[in-house]
Amino acid sequence: DISRVYPPINESDSRVPLFIGLMLSFGGGFASASAIPGVQIALDLINEDEYLLPGYTLHYSISDSQCDHSLALQSFFHRVVWEEPVKHALIGGGCSVATEPTADISHFYNITHLSCASSSPELKNRSRFKKYFQLLATDLELVPAYFGILQYFEWNHVVIIQQE
Repeated sequence: DISRVYPPINESDSRVPLFIGLMLSFGGGFASASAIPGVQIALDLINEDEYLLPGYTLHYSISDSQCDHSLALQSFFHRVVWEEPVKHALIGGGCSVATEPTADISHFYNITHLSCASSSPELKNRSRFKKYFQLLATDLELVPAYFGILQYFEWNHVVIIQQE
């Protein structure tokens, strides 16, 4: 259903539309839906710049993973693989739990997959996740930064609380 696509398709626009699936978590253990305004601004800026992707416009449709691996797979097949219009890329998963199963199979459908909310070190495995690109540092990669802050402030004790 084309009405679920942002920005709406302008029939008088001669540019070729490219569609991206945007999978976020609107519930579950991690809410990433607050990224929508940033995605809209980015697509508007790209589409307004005549030098970026000349002859094309970017559009996206949203799906909800609820930060659940089973729902993410269901959403991947229904909203990204089977539903028209054809998606050329997938952004998200919404969290590592939802991203891992979709990143594991996206290469079978020739769908480039990126995530800026998933930090699992497992997702760095390029032989397993062939068309997946992780934009967020893993927790292990952040350890030197944490250690530097501890040293800078001369802290001897620290507590880190994390939710998976």
